[in-house]
Amino acid sequence: MKDQMHLRSVTRMLHLSLLLAIALLPLQAGDVPRNTTVYREGSKARVHVKACRRYKSKDPGIFTSMKYSEAEAKGIPLCSRCPGSTTAGKGNPD
Repeated sequence: MKDQMHLRSVTRMLHLSLLLAIALLPLQAGDVPRNTTVYREGSKARVHVKACRRYKSKDPGIFTSMKYSEAEAKGIPLCSRCPGSTTAGKGNPD
């Protein structure tokens, strides 16, 4: 009985650890869902996801928000340093 309880506890811990690890994985290139909210500074040529260091380093009040699908339709790519970006630049030299 005690061994079964220990096994269940260990199993739960493994499941929680796996879920946490998956949740903390960085986005891979091209993995930005179209319904993600992105942020544009004025009329600049790029948008940012909330996890982008360029977005985090500025006052959020200077940005306007839209869905990534809207930015794509307008031809506005993610900045090259946004997690999940495939835009060429300093963050993605290719």
